[in-house]
Amino acid sequence: MAVGPVSADDAYRIWADLTARRQSIEELLDSTYPSDSDRLLTERVRRVSISLSDRRDPLVSTLESRTSAHVGDARSDPDINRRLADELGLEEFVCVPLAALDEPLGVMLADNVYSRAPIGQEQVELLEMFSRQASMAIANARAYQRIRDQLEELSRTRDRLIEAERMASVGRMASHLAHEIRNPLTAIGGFAASIARQYQDDARTQRNATIIYDEARRLERTLANVLDYTRPLRPNKRPVDLNEIVRQTLEQFQPQLKESDISPRLLLEESLPLVSADAEMVKQVVINLVKNAVEALEGRQHPVLTVATLMGEVEVEMVVADNGVGMEQDTLSNLFSPFFTTKMGGIGLGLSVSRRIVAQHGGRIEVESTLGVGSAFTVTLSLSDQQGRADPADVSMKAGT
Repeated sequence: MAVGPVSADDAYRIWADLTARRQSIEELLDSTYPSDSDRLLTERVRRVSISLSDRRDPLVSTLESRTSAHVGDARSDPDINRRLADELGLEEFVCVPLAALDEPLGVMLADNVYSRAPIGQEQVELLEMFSRQASMAIANARAYQRIRDQLEELSRTRDRLIEAERMASVGRMASHLAHEIRNPLTAIGGFAASIARQYQDDARTQRNATIIYDEARRLERTLANVLDYTRPLRPNKRPVDLNEIVRQTLEQFQPQLKESDISPRLLLEESLPLVSADAEMVKQVVINLVKNAVEALEGRQHPVLTVATLMGEVEVEMVVADNGVGMEQDTLSNLFSPFFTTKMGGIGLGLSVSRRIVAQHGGRIEVESTLGVGSAFTVTLSLSDQQGRADPADVSMKAGT
């Protein structure tokens, strides 16, 4: 980057403006921001490239030796990069190193193109003092960035540990439920169904028995979902057609879409290659996302469900979007947590299971949502191993719209 005028007239204007303001150095620093001249000068600097192998160049030698260099006449110095000299109109200049803990960070160059005032030892020492402060600031900024990265990694590790403990608790609870509830529920449901068949002439008894049977089945499904969540996933990966999985899933939802007057939009990339995945698991993800979208569209005017597939560089994407109610930030923060739900009667495992499935395939699932506008989930899966284009570890996922 660069700071300064780009012409003599520009320099005189800046000096006159500074003289008229009569600001202290603190006030000047507080009010400083990149000017048009600074941006133009920076563009010139960025057009210059100097090879680090050119050790005779003063900038390179300053960087390597960590010592300042004073050049009296850049026009006649054969070691000066001609492109740099021409772009900046260099004649006399000084460059000082930027370094911290003996690590080279860069160089700082100052000239007298417009003032023509000789550059003395006092000016060189002033620039060296400034470069030391700038080097410390750069080093501190890098250290802060490293600390922030480490804190973020610690936060991610903590979240993984919390989820692992939550999974262990769910596993213990599921085992207990399976032992204590499953057999009684089966018996209750069986006897209720038998009573409903035997008392077909007694409307009240049949209705009550049917309610008991339906509720017993619902509890059995809840127990099955909990057991499925705690069961280890072992995907049987094979080359599968993601478009075909999407088509089959939407076909299953056709009666529900028609009943809710939802307009489906299917935007499939016809040239989509095969992906390496477990077809049944991927279908479960599609079902969960479409089901959530349909529920989000309840009561909306002109509801639209969009399912699209896209081709990336080394992966394929599937987007499930709706123009439903959208979600608040608090809901988004907990959306993939086990047992978190905003639905009446829901148990909050659909999206959590979907995320586990996608993670087992080397991917990630994310969501973008705006309250009152809608939501969009994007899943990215690696290409089939047989295509030779995908590395299961080289997969990214981002939210789509």
